[in-house]
Amino acid sequence: MDNFQKFEGIDYSNNFAKKINSMHQLVARNLKEMITSDNLNIFDIGGGPGIGASIIDRLDRNVRVINIEPSKNIEEIPDLKNVDYVTFRQSFKDALDYQFPWKADHFLMISAAHEIALSNGKSPIENKEYFYANLKDFMRNNSNPNALLSIGFPNYKIGVTEEEMLKQREYVDNTIGHSHPPEEFFTVKEFMTAFSAEPILFDQTPMILSGESEEETKLMANFAVFKVSDIVV
Repeated sequence: MDNFQKFEGIDYSNNFAKKINSMHQLVARNLKEMITSDNLNIFDIGGGPGIGASIIDRLDRNVRVINIEPSKNIEEIPDLKNVDYVTFRQSFKDALDYQFPWKADHFLMISAAHEIALSNGKSPIENKEYFYANLKDFMRNNSNPNALLSIGFPNYKIGVTEEEMLKQREYVDNTIGHSHPPEEFFTVKEFMTAFSAEPILFDQTPMILSGESEEETKLMANFAVFKVSDIVV
């Protein structure tokens, strides 16, 4: 995500984010069960203008959210009551070498994994391999014992046809400005294989963009939670 310009000129919070609200609702529903205490350090990787922090703020927990976001063109600052919010304007690659003053109790990624993987500039398979390796290194260097990794990620419904996928991509392009082929998205099975671990929680729901119905959308919003200790040994 170096020099990431995909959201150039977009009011992220009031435009893009609202159009993928079903993803954020899924994340919020499950984070409510995962974040049940105060004084936690939560690293939101690729957190945009603080959407993750805003979701967590509504849980009424006094926690710190560290947002690692490289996009220079996202300038919104969330209106927060409970969260101590810190933003680092750096790419995930740069963050690998940065000495943070905190250790994470929770790592969070919301609709960011596929974009971060793409920043490696290789084939989809190679991009994901680099992503997994970098994520493991980052968690190894920055996690407290018993830390968790929560990932909200989109992909296509199982069994979608090529024609349906292309039609969905056209709709997404027109709605939020860019879309992805299936091979750029992640699946929970890919995460399980890469991490050699089972999620302690997995949930999903149809990902309904504004103007679509549940029956029309061919996208799914997914949420998986892993124990970092199961991934990084």
